[in-house]
Amino acid sequence: MLSFQKVSAYTLVLLLLKIFPAHAQESFTISGELRMRGEGRDNADFNSDRLDGTVKVLNRLRLGFLRQFDHGLQVFAQLQDSRIWGEEGSSLAALRTVDLHQAYLQVDRVAGLPFLIRLGRQKLSFGSERLVGSYDWDNVGRAFDALNVQLGNDEQKLNLWLAQTRDQNAPAVARNQEFGGAYFSSSKLLPMALEAYLLVLYDARNFESVANPADPGDQEEPKKTLTLYTLGARFSSRGAQRFYCDLEAAYQTGQRGFRDISAYGIALNAGYTFGTRWRPVIHAGYLFGSGDGDPDDENNETFSNLFPDAHREFGAMDYAGWSNISAVKLGLGFSPREHFSIGADWHLLSLANEQDAWYRAGGFNIGTPQEFYRRAVPGAGKRLGYELDIHVTHAYREHLHLQFGLSKFFAGKFIKNTGGLRVDDSIFGYLSVAIKF
Repeated sequence: MLSFQKVSAYTLVLLLLKIFPAHAQESFTISGELRMRGEGRDNADFNSDRLDGTVKVLNRLRLGFLRQFDHGLQVFAQLQDSRIWGEEGSSLAALRTVDLHQAYLQVDRVAGLPFLIRLGRQKLSFGSERLVGSYDWDNVGRAFDALNVQLGNDEQKLNLWLAQTRDQNAPAVARNQEFGGAYFSSSKLLPMALEAYLLVLYDARNFESVANPADPGDQEEPKKTLTLYTLGARFSSRGAQRFYCDLEAAYQTGQRGFRDISAYGIALNAGYTFGTRWRPVIHAGYLFGSGDGDPDDENNETFSNLFPDAHREFGAMDYAGWSNISAVKLGLGFSPREHFSIGADWHLLSLANEQDAWYRAGGFNIGTPQEFYRRAVPGAGKRLGYELDIHVTHAYREHLHLQFGLSKFFAGKFIKNTGGLRVDDSIFGYLSVAIKF
């Protein structure tokens, strides 16, 4: 039996193919991506007593259908199949993995003004994507069911959106969760590019219980919900300058159950591209996300990075996010020829507060066990360790893109003091082949 998502996807595609013959100012285009990425990871739990090495091949196919009509009206639908090689268990079996990754209606101009409206399932990506990003490294990627309104153009614009990230009417979903915000960006007001934002996350589940803050089985009226406000700004260099810099700061307030939220995050990056042979690039950065010094008091001080592109900032192995973290990074890259680059990055990762947990790359939001690598262990130290990444990218021919990476995470004091008798380092490698059309 076909799922509702499949029926909706196929129906929409058929409508796009059949609806009205194209006129002079109308068009129909098809786009796509096929990506295969082999990954190998060893000792993900940093404990040599357990044999947890994994090797797998991730496969993702996307097909997009864009129908453009007169007067700036367009409809876009994108089907996606995401799977692991051999996941079917048999060469004769099939998986129900086809879904609608995106499906939206867009109006480009209203009354002749630079006023864009996009309604439906869509990507939301803003600025550095540290707080709101598409997370395209993931084999599924992030998309929102949202209304997004944009005022202005690329030089200066304001985005206003409201997204439904959980709906209590869906099976196995307890209580609603909504995410909205306002994001302003300008390259005209200052010598540097300016971005300013207000993000609001509301979760209607019951956060009154400290031991079990979001129990899906709680069907009583919620007494203490989550309301999280994030205010921030980002300044970055613009244009084709050799020197690049990026400064972002965000503050969070609101209420999580009976606890008042007061948290902050800071990110600083800078880099320089030399105009010599092989165009060497050096870059450095520091990122800090506050942690909670006392989980039993009335203040929640753990910074949440909401819905980020979690793969960008803290190393290719995805062992940290912008929550209770203090991270230093250094990098060096070269481009020996056009469409080919090689580089190495070094990340030093520590807990911002040793009274708080070690959070996964997705960051801290609700407080469920899935968000933790390890819970707080007072006295275990702050140092998580350091990671060394080597990466190679090559645009082979026009549409074929190759990526290779090899990483090693060297366990630090916190991991050694909380990981049993045989603590060991972790290794990760990948090879990605992608074709876009």
